[in-house]
Amino acid sequence: MKRLKILIFLLCSLCMSQLMAQSSDYSIDLYSYNGGNYVALRWYPQSVDILRHAKQSGFVVQRKEMGSSTWSDVFKGKPASYEVFDSMSEKNDQSMMIGFVLYQEELEEKFNADSIKSQMEIDSIEFDMNEYKKPQVQDYLYKLGLVSCEFDLEIAKAVCLYYKDENVTPHAIYDYRVILGDGKYAEKARVVRVNMDNLSQLPSLSELKTETNGELVHFNWNVTDVKRNYSGYFLERSKDGVNYIQVNNYPIVYTYTEESTKNLCLTSDSLPECDKTFYYRICGITPFGVKGPYSNVVNVMNECAFLVNVKIDDVTINRKNVAEIKWSVENPKNQAISGFHVQRVDKMNFDPQSKTPIFNNITSKILSAKTHSYVDKNTHLTNYYRVVAYGKKNGQVSTSNVIFRHQIDSIPPVAPTGLAGTIDSLGVARLTWNKNPESDILGYRVFKSNDSKQDFFSCSDTILLSNFYMDTLYLGTLTNDIYYKVMAIDFNYNQSSLSEMVKLIKPDTIAPAKAVFTEIKQNEKNNFVLHWINSPSSDLQKVELFRKITAQGEWKKIASWNKPSFVENFKDTTSSFKGEMVFYNLVSYDDSNNQSITEGVPVKSHVVRTEGVTNVKITKNYSKGGIRISWENVSKNIDAINIFRIEDGKSPKLIGSFYPERESYFDDKVFKGKKYKYLIQPKSRTPLKAVYTSEVTF
Repeated sequence: MKRLKILIFLLCSLCMSQLMAQSSDYSIDLYSYNGGNYVALRWYPQSVDILRHAKQSGFVVQRKEMGSSTWSDVFKGKPASYEVFDSMSEKNDQSMMIGFVLYQEELEEKFNADSIKSQMEIDSIEFDMNEYKKPQVQDYLYKLGLVSCEFDLEIAKAVCLYYKDENVTPHAIYDYRVILGDGKYAEKARVVRVNMDNLSQLPSLSELKTETNGELVHFNWNVTDVKRNYSGYFLERSKDGVNYIQVNNYPIVYTYTEESTKNLCLTSDSLPECDKTFYYRICGITPFGVKGPYSNVVNVMNECAFLVNVKIDDVTINRKNVAEIKWSVENPKNQAISGFHVQRVDKMNFDPQSKTPIFNNITSKILSAKTHSYVDKNTHLTNYYRVVAYGKKNGQVSTSNVIFRHQIDSIPPVAPTGLAGTIDSLGVARLTWNKNPESDILGYRVFKSNDSKQDFFSCSDTILLSNFYMDTLYLGTLTNDIYYKVMAIDFNYNQSSLSEMVKLIKPDTIAPAKAVFTEIKQNEKNNFVLHWINSPSSDLQKVELFRKITAQGEWKKIASWNKPSFVENFKDTTSSFKGEMVFYNLVSYDDSNNQSITEGVPVKSHVVRTEGVTNVKITKNYSKGGIRISWENVSKNIDAINIFRIEDGKSPKLIGSFYPERESYFDDKVFKGKKYKYLIQPKSRTPLKAVYTSEVTF
């Protein structure tokens, strides 16, 4: 199934089309246009069901002259087949909008045959076939289809919603109506009267106004008095004010989103060329395919920025130190070029005000626009070249890239002096040295080594343009020394010898060796006892002990020792434990405050239950036939009291659950000769002890 692209303007025009207004007064609404020697008719079935009915019975256009009581048939027709709409959609996606509602059964059959699982895709939105069948969806698609007919007579003719009656008589007065082929709803068909002496007149548009923004020009015109006559508008453009071409493929539709533009129709166009005048006009288009009178003509010029781009492709200096400069030009807007100047300096200096480099023309007069090369016979030892292009108007200037070339030179520069540097705590080495005295120095390269007696290797990927270099070092090595040298390079790539060596000391960033836990256990007094072996590092300075309770808890420092008062055991008496997981860490610090962390194995603490009830008593009462159990509550945290009975040594059985204020219970479900024992279990958010009574025989 082909993908259908729904144009946004159709959705917008759904809200504004005056010819689509639904009315309960008519079954088929009808409109006419008197062209003088013909009458054009457009009609609109007021529901999708009426259009589907016409697919079988067809439409009949009837006419009668004024004074006659008899209608005559002047046209009979039916909507085109599904295949016609499918073929039309190859060129115009809008044609399938009305095809969707006319041929629902054919679409469903085609979908099933193509194994598309009852899914269709419209503009990246998936519609389930069952949803598609719903009346409100069908009505929505039907309205979209009618809008597509508004702007395309070929679609309107294919749907059979348009007829042009050319068999008319001057001065006659006709009545027209459109009915279904089987006569259904004929009594509710709208009748329109056409007086052939009164030609249909299309109103002129209001003044076309423009506003330019660079290469974009915006148009607006007032549609207050014409929006009932025109379905859309066409914008036309001309280079000479005589021959115009249509800018928009589809009609411009009047819509608005702000109150300030509610009476204006808006559109825009990109000016295709720079510095040229273009002429624009606009006209309305009716649902009958008739264009209205043109608006006033407006002319617009796009004064583009100077977009000429000059690029120096190559500069060569021969053995006689004569330079040839070659350049190319990109001119995307085909703008006029008056000529070029070639400029050169032997040293880059910048204007203190504009901060731009100062160049001098070496061409005595401006070169022609066709010239793309120049020979410089008076080169200096060092030469910076650029080319400047000029437009026809003042201020139109484009400057090329800068290319450096030097005369042939085989004498290397002297070795740099004054090399010095520092390394910070992050391992960043900063090196400086004196600038070389030669005027043709291109730059420098830096070399380093971990051993002063070994080879030095380059650590700068490119030639450095200044006498400064930063190097990032890895500090986690066993060697603390690093050595650097510098080389100077001139414009002919002659290399100096390496400078004197400088030695830099790296800061200590290696953490001390970790301590080792040997034992973590909880004693009978609910304290944790820890044993460990401290870090063997010679620069160990401090040890800290941390604890947290549960994996989600926060670490808390509970002890600390400084050199030389280190210990290797500790008893944790600072907290009570209630069955949680307990974690311990040792943190070891060296002289440079580097640290290592030793994680102990998590240990689950013992649960210590406190008393919730005391003074538990059990009393037999034969007269009442039971046993009374009593107790005293000693905890304020009790949420409930559960009583369990244990009969003849069997498993406990719950016989009662009470509010915490209860302090006794009478058990009358006992039998003589049986042995009984009771368990009182206080329930709380904190662990409480359960209490057993002594065993009695009833």
